[in-house]
Amino acid sequence: METFRKNPALQDYPITTFTYNPLVGITSKTSSSGIRENYVYDTKNRLDKITNVSGEILKDFNYGYASSYTYPTVYYNTEKVKTFTRNNCGQGFAGGPYTYTVPAETYSSLISQDDAEQQAVLDINSVGQYLTNQNAICIASQCNFVTFNSLVLTNTPVIYNEGNTVKFKAYIATQGLDPTFFNISRSLGYIEEGDCKRSKTELYFTFDELPGGPFGDTPANRTWEIRVDRGGNVSAKLISGTIKPSRSNYLNFTFQFQKSE
Repeated sequence: METFRKNPALQDYPITTFTYNPLVGITSKTSSSGIRENYVYDTKNRLDKITNVSGEILKDFNYGYASSYTYPTVYYNTEKVKTFTRNNCGQGFAGGPYTYTVPAETYSSLISQDDAEQQAVLDINSVGQYLTNQNAICIASQCNFVTFNSLVLTNTPVIYNEGNTVKFKAYIATQGLDPTFFNISRSLGYIEEGDCKRSKTELYFTFDELPGGPFGDTPANRTWEIRVDRGGNVSAKLISGTIKPSRSNYLNFTFQFQKSE
């Protein structure tokens, strides 16, 4: 290399020479003025320092790496499913069911799992009933119902069959009703015609009254014993809870029974 630099034919040309360590980098540099620099590497083959021929450090290199990035935890909702009943069918019709599903991983949260789940619940509660009223069917009543004991209906009863099951819905007004009237079994009335009666023996069962009231969602907190016989007579006895007579309150007799065992 020095012979090359001292070649008379090249004396008018500035020449800088380098030496290399393959796969590592430059190990030395000699400028046209003859000043040499040595390149020193650490055990990871990173340039550590540059020195002169006497070993004096001309440049020193230090490496600092930022800590690795920690990605935040992302929480996703689990699948949420709820079945609604259509509630805009009008008198003489019962609303059919509609199931609304929020698939898993529809909503995400950087806060918590509960937050992701709550977003899915809000979805169901905000659009579930709306979609039900748009898509579920309305079922026409198949059988008429006549009340006894001067009981007053607040709607047109809906009674229909689903195979061997009779679906029954009738709202009884409470205005002017003695709060203790149903402390013993009393006849509500009878199913007048149609194939909505017991085919053989009478049947006793209990049911928890569904929410109702002026806004449709006031808890009833009442449990009833119902008797249905083959003649279509329907009787009710209040087992627990109370009746508070009011113009806006009603007794929600919505239940089902089997025509035959």
